[in-house]
Amino acid sequence: MKKIAILALAGLIAAGLPATAQGNKSQKGTPTPKVEQKKPEKKKRKKDIKAPAAVNVDSIQTAAKGGDATAQVLLGNWYYSGQNGLPQDYTQAAKWYQKAAEQKNVIALGNLGLCYQYGHGVEKDSLQAMKYELTSLVNGNKKFLENKIQTAGTGVIFDNILLANFFRNDKTPARDLDKAVEFYTAAADRGNVPAQRDLGVMLLNMKKGDDAFRWFKKAADNGDPTGQFYAGKMLLFGDMPGQTFPVNPSVGVDYLMHAADQEFPMAYYLLAQAYRDGKGVKANTAKAREYFTKAAIHNHTPQPGNPQYDLAMMLIQGDPADYDMGLNWLMVAVPNGKAGALKKAFQEEEPGLAQSDFHIYMQARRLYEEGQYEEAAKLCKKIEKAVPAAVTLQGMVLLNDKNPKNNPKKAFKLFEKAAKAGDAQALYRIGYCYEKGLGVKADEAKALEYYTASADAGYYRAVIRLGDIAYEGIFGQERDLAKAIALYDSVSVFLNPQAAQRVADAYATGQGVEHACRHHAEMAKKKIFKGKVADVANQAPALVTK
Repeated sequence: MKKIAILALAGLIAAGLPATAQGNKSQKGTPTPKVEQKKPEKKKRKKDIKAPAAVNVDSIQTAAKGGDATAQVLLGNWYYSGQNGLPQDYTQAAKWYQKAAEQKNVIALGNLGLCYQYGHGVEKDSLQAMKYELTSLVNGNKKFLENKIQTAGTGVIFDNILLANFFRNDKTPARDLDKAVEFYTAAADRGNVPAQRDLGVMLLNMKKGDDAFRWFKKAADNGDPTGQFYAGKMLLFGDMPGQTFPVNPSVGVDYLMHAADQEFPMAYYLLAQAYRDGKGVKANTAKAREYFTKAAIHNHTPQPGNPQYDLAMMLIQGDPADYDMGLNWLMVAVPNGKAGALKKAFQEEEPGLAQSDFHIYMQARRLYEEGQYEEAAKLCKKIEKAVPAAVTLQGMVLLNDKNPKNNPKKAFKLFEKAAKAGDAQALYRIGYCYEKGLGVKADEAKALEYYTASADAGYYRAVIRLGDIAYEGIFGQERDLAKAIALYDSVSVFLNPQAAQRVADAYATGQGVEHACRHHAEMAKKKIFKGKVADVANQAPALVTK
């Protein structure tokens, strides 16, 4: 049978335009957006076949089922409008647009986006609509662009944001930032909060700080965390490009607190600095540590490693100091770009790290990791009166079954001594001894008590162990996946392989979390703590011992 030429009737739905001349009604009682069609074109073949005068529906359906994108778009248009003997069926229309969109047909991409924009045949989804429509525009759908400019002019907020994103897009051939500002402003003036936020970001990137702040403040006052963050940052520091208005640190901190309450990660870091330096708020070491820890876990800053490094130095130099967790955070920060900063810190008189008690403790930890147990214990002896973590490390030396001189009972007593002096890791080690019956009679209730105390004091291994207990439903506890994943997530940069895999599984299946997320699942697999003391110690000069 001879193949019948397919008419290239690539139609385009023009959302927001009047109904067709026939006055068709949609399934929801609203006018059906008209379908615009190009004139039929003949395909070039070795032997031209004259196109039929009438549309052959069967041939178009056959071609569409065979994968012809043009036919799929045409069939989608017919279902959308109920033409050529086909019933009006938005679900079928969206199905055929989807098939053609998967072949990168720009008309199908625009039409499918409109289906998502208005909830025709698919569940209404503005994010999906934006994705498909923007792709269609960027890839040169000029007629679609004309229609969108027309509907944006009638006040359709979505279309104004779409066009702003289009003219702002790096891949747009006719990129025009002034037009992007124009369309964002049209949406922002109508009270659209995302437009207010994005307009602020764009103006800030254009070094128009004062104008950016005006929109950030509007977004912030409407509850947007990004707006709250930028408004707070500009009021706290006043160092943004194009900013001429005076700072107001206390109001800036207030905005940042609102952003932090909505778990906006970068707000944590600025609040940590504010509490550390007493800027806009009364200095508070405990609060500074709290926010530095949150910032270090999330690590959403322009310079990776900064909150982790700042937290490490605060723990090392604090009163009381926590050398163990300070060193652990340096093991995270150094691979994240802070090796140079640490090397410089060891070279300077302030903070005076070289040949300090911390320097000695760090070297002892390195020797312990390398299996040089006796040498590690000797170094710890030098600082044990001033450094509880050194007492804990001596206990670890005696507890390690690879040490020929291991002695669990003596180890347990050393852990108790260090715990009384305030060492969080010592509490964890006591819990471990009670769990395993090392140097003391096994007692799960006691183990759980000490694990909890250690976790409350901020020791990451204790938090992970509590996560294990909740995940497995052991120690007489009910199995609680949500609690387990929350605990793991709270120390995500320190996860061991087992905990990381459990988090990945949770996000892959949606069990124990609000909803499944492939991205989070993939990221979790990469968050296995691989820090080594040697990476940190290599940034320091040789330790001089007497």
